[in-house]
Amino acid sequence: MALVAFSASWAEARPREIHVVRADKPPVLDGKLDDECWVKAEPLTGFLSIDSTTPAIHQSVVWVLYDPSHLYIAVKCLEPDRSKIVGPVRPHDNGYIFGQDVVEVYLDPCAGRADYFQFAVNAGGSTYDAFGHRGGMAVDAGWDGEWQAKALIAQDHWSVEMAVPFATLSLSPGVGSGWGINVCRHKVNPRELSSLGVRGGFSEAQRFVTLKGLDVDFSRFGFRLGPPALRLKRVGHEWRADVSVPVVNQTGQERSARIAWEGIGEAQDGKGEQNVRLKPGESHILTLESLPTEKLLPHRNDRLIPSTTPKRAKVSVLEAESGQALAVAKLRPVAKSLGLRVDVEALYSAVSFSGSSGE
Repeated sequence: MALVAFSASWAEARPREIHVVRADKPPVLDGKLDDECWVKAEPLTGFLSIDSTTPAIHQSVVWVLYDPSHLYIAVKCLEPDRSKIVGPVRPHDNGYIFGQDVVEVYLDPCAGRADYFQFAVNAGGSTYDAFGHRGGMAVDAGWDGEWQAKALIAQDHWSVEMAVPFATLSLSPGVGSGWGINVCRHKVNPRELSSLGVRGGFSEAQRFVTLKGLDVDFSRFGFRLGPPALRLKRVGHEWRADVSVPVVNQTGQERSARIAWEGIGEAQDGKGEQNVRLKPGESHILTLESLPTEKLLPHRNDRLIPSTTPKRAKVSVLEAESGQALAVAKLRPVAKSLGLRVDVEALYSAVSFSGSSGE
């Protein structure tokens, strides 16, 4: 299939469109781009230099596929001199990758040109993700998604394949077949920044490309997870701080589901499951752990904080019968420094304070 490119003047007038194709079989993520499914996808090129209508000197090619559970993106970055590709392996979410050869993908499922998810992969396969607010004016670099990517350096290019589960995107009710998307490239040697966006835009959501043709029932992914909160309770003569997470059914239908959670990093020993059936709009409060407390101030008995640090956890909502993931969130610890106020007038009651999602 011939490459699809666009004139710079047309790209300046309005966002371009990518018509996505359904994959009968998902690609093997190895960066090789040799799976049969990619042949069916429409290859799109015509990258523009950042903030301009000038075609990039070093072009890239993009393919997009989907199936009932994932969005798949492949990017081929043309590079005639392999020795100029810079992509050392870095830990996840290491911001130094943006000083290397990198591909970025921005997804705006609501096509609202306001909030988006950012996924980045360097030539060595190192990854970074974040969540953007207010059209790119604010970014939560601490957001962690559940997605996969592989990169490959070849003789005349380097390439990336990634798979983004719909379950990791916190899909809101009403998400349809048209999304906002942008694909961007950082080239280091010589330095060049380019993208598919209007006038070579990067994180400005108003300049994203339009992705069309997603024939998926997104309503079933409409479970909202979090934010976590600290809830104070009396256990015998002791006050405990429960780390709890609300699970809200926003799918519009009554649904049976299995909620699973597990610790992340040093907290890998903690895990569990619960079966629930929730009506539309109904919520279930999931308790991840119960922490001992101590006084916030030595001379005050009405302010308490957890005496141990809350742990990181991954929470998943799974379809009851198939086990397919409907929502996945990697939750950061509730801020330990929040004071929980004890109602000393009613000894066995307490006020709950929602924890910020910051570390």
